[in-house]
Amino acid sequence: MTIFHKVLVANRGEIAIRIFRSIHDMGLQSVAVYSEAENDALHVSEANESVCIGPANASASYLSIEAIITAAQQTNSDAIHPGYGFLSENPDLAEACAKHGIKFIGPSATAIRAMGNKANARSLMLESGVPCVPGYEGQERDPAALTKCAKEIGFPLLVKATMGGGGRAMAAAHSPDEFVGIVEQVRAEATNLFGSDEVILERLVQQPRHVEVQIFADSHGNVVSLGERECTVQRRRQKVIEEAPCSSLQPETRELMEAAAVRAAKAIKYEGAGTVEFLLDEDGSFYFLEMNTRIQVEHPVTEMVTGIDLIALQLKVAAGETLPPAEDLRQINGHAMEARIYAEDPSREFLPQVGTISTWLPPKGDGVRVDCGVQSGQTMTPYYDPLVAKIITHGATRDLARKRLARALRECVVLGVPTNRQYIQSILEHPDFIADQIDTNFIETRCMPSSNESDAPPAPAIGLAAVLFSLHPGRSWDGWTSTGPSQWPMQLLVEEGSDCILQLRVTQLAARRFHITSQTGDADETTEFEFALLRHQGPMFEIRTDKVSQVAHATCADNRLHLQVAGRNLAITDTTYEIASGDDESAQSGHVAAAMAGQVVEVIANIGDVVAAGDPLLVIEAMKLAHKITAPIAGTVTALQVQVGKQVQNRMHLATIEPSTSD
Repeated sequence: MTIFHKVLVANRGEIAIRIFRSIHDMGLQSVAVYSEAENDALHVSEANESVCIGPANASASYLSIEAIITAAQQTNSDAIHPGYGFLSENPDLAEACAKHGIKFIGPSATAIRAMGNKANARSLMLESGVPCVPGYEGQERDPAALTKCAKEIGFPLLVKATMGGGGRAMAAAHSPDEFVGIVEQVRAEATNLFGSDEVILERLVQQPRHVEVQIFADSHGNVVSLGERECTVQRRRQKVIEEAPCSSLQPETRELMEAAAVRAAKAIKYEGAGTVEFLLDEDGSFYFLEMNTRIQVEHPVTEMVTGIDLIALQLKVAAGETLPPAEDLRQINGHAMEARIYAEDPSREFLPQVGTISTWLPPKGDGVRVDCGVQSGQTMTPYYDPLVAKIITHGATRDLARKRLARALRECVVLGVPTNRQYIQSILEHPDFIADQIDTNFIETRCMPSSNESDAPPAPAIGLAAVLFSLHPGRSWDGWTSTGPSQWPMQLLVEEGSDCILQLRVTQLAARRFHITSQTGDADETTEFEFALLRHQGPMFEIRTDKVSQVAHATCADNRLHLQVAGRNLAITDTTYEIASGDDESAQSGHVAAAMAGQVVEVIANIGDVVAAGDPLLVIEAMKLAHKITAPIAGTVTALQVQVGKQVQNRMHLATIEPSTSD
């Protein structure tokens, strides 16, 4: 059977590179697309050809069906793979491909639409005998009638956008009193995100696990299951760690769940790779959640335990090949885990971060796979998802896969932007995670990020920063002056959680050997230690602190020193020669600064408005998420430095509020 000649990947980042790998392994040609913000992105250089498809804004580039089809025609591509996200579950792209004689690597537009609408999907699953959570998927919109339906279902319940996905535009209502307000909230968010305010209601399953089944279907009516994945560890219904298989799933439940997933696929005459997601209750009952009509972010864990290249299988099925027998495909070996490293700051409510990745050193070793779309020197922009890389590990047991993932994260070096790397490590070391005692509320109830605000930075980090900042031409490095050892004061601003000011006195004892005294802010307690810089190569430094040696990494980017030392990442600025700005006074002055880089999408306040502390002033959108900027104090808005559409940088001045005066 003749397979395709050239495949265009309508995506970016790590998933585009992942798909290119399989395309090239099969001897096919690849085409990358990119926006004007990503002409030097790694995925562009990984393809045989590349086409710029528009401006940085995703709606004018990666989400433009016209631009994607035009790029395919310009390069004579005979197939388009959508990856995940962006247009991957847009039936209009599938129809446009068919119209122009291009093969869409995915299911039919009809199948995508059937599962893209949650109300329709529930109805189809109920008709097919797939268990669903008790709920309501009708067309009723009257608040009183909906409240009556909600009471019949029982509280607590979830209000979900029918066109939603990815855990967005849904919220829990715990009582009739808050129900109508929750419905209005979800409808508003759904309209903004998906262009539809339709919602469904589902009973909220308490403390469930999230288990999904990977299915594959060909054009000859064959549907097979490739096992399940555990996706229970989530934050705000966004998956954080994924595993395969689900260790807690009983064999009989697994058999029933896989059979239900196969029935779901057959009900819509599905073709290609798909995932049927379920909620697993404590009593072993399971309920249909949704079906993702595309390849999943977490597909590598299935590849690791089955040995199957799922992307290659997608291409073969799309070309009309028949699936091998189920028993040949479904061979589960060992256990796999995946963690996603994001450019986000867990200490600041996981706000996405932008900036230059000055150093990226992926981990290596047995059982470790890294899927990434970045390289050293690449800029994380505010326009797209902040995913840096996926780290996937495999082992004979769950515990070995976990330990390998923890080790890989320790070895992974990413400098220049804050990430969730350390936070993921804390999850992997949590006793309940180790014991597999988890549910979808695990993070919110047992493993939220702990603040390091009261913890002084580790001495090795202080020492390395002090020494590297001292390497400017105006400072003596021979270790001596006419009156004795060379000494100098230093002030460092450490950005970790809340900003921390360190007052240092550095005494040079010999070449590359120092005595350092450190004091945090106005605290009376001081720390003293000896520090030596033994050697360095590029961003790698071998250091010794009080006779203990270790390896650290450091680079300078965005006028800050970025360190990965003693298991922690810090950004440190030398403020020795800056004029004091009166931090306590400025904190109460009403100065409003951006907490992240992004684009202003809404300005709520006006000059002259009287606001209370916490009132919304404006909304910044960064990496597909909207963030409200609120008033830090009560007072009157006296200045607004932004307007809708303006790009702002982290810490940029946005507004000024004159504090209220009390009698």
